[in-house]
Amino acid sequence: MSGSQVGQTSTAMETTMALLVEGDRPLVRARFEYRTDEPFGVHMTLSLEDGSAVEWVIARELIIQGVHIPAGLADVQLYPISDAIVIELDSPDGGAVLLADPAAMYEFAVEIQQLVPLGSEDEFFCLDDALAEICQVELPRSSQS
Repeated sequence: MSGSQVGQTSTAMETTMALLVEGDRPLVRARFEYRTDEPFGVHMTLSLEDGSAVEWVIARELIIQGVHIPAGLADVQLYPISDAIVIELDSPDGGAVLLADPAAMYEFAVEIQQLVPLGSEDEFFCLDDALAEICQVELPRSSQS
């Protein structure tokens, strides 16, 4: 995991998690990435030994809260248990229950708060610019003298 530094705009964590399935606990490679230009979300990429991967975008508040208390109501839920952070994922294509290392998850939650303190996300995100990018239009810029 990279440490917080002046001018840093992203942080990432790579870890292995146990996938809870009946009778087995295969390991899943996980990469969590947080970027200040997308201050509300964390990209989580999960991959199995065969190389297939799936990406989820999780609200960063779920990670920040989920390392301490149960968080999430729908597709993504996180909650601490005695020796892990449980991440439950549910989609129309299937679901998964994963066990993550609590120390790594806590450290990642601290790092993303250092990059963008809670409540200051709007300072790192411009809705007009995001909409212009989605719509592929150029916004008029005010000229400075």
